[in-house]
Amino acid sequence: DLTRQVRLSTEEQAKGSKQITQAVEHVTDRVQHIASAVREQRKGSEVIMRSAEEIQLVSKDSASVAQQMSEIVGGLVTQAETLRAEVNRFKVA
Repeated sequence: DLTRQVRLSTEEQAKGSKQITQAVEHVTDRVQHIASAVREQRKGSEVIMRSAEEIQLVSKDSASVAQQMSEIVGGLVTQAETLRAEVNRFKVA
């Protein structure tokens, strides 16, 4: 009877160990999937960050060009006013 109890106990332990092993393997698989997803998210975040930096640079360049254009237009307006004044001097009344 003791032999039978030892055998049943050993079988239960083996069954429990197998279940634990399967659970650990499942958890390990899930952890690997999570780690892979985190790596992919990091790559995506890096792409977004680089794109945002590029957009910022383009915005700065656009603002600089707009400022230059404003200065050029201001100069042209001044020249046009000067030219109009000069032309008006030669008008016959």
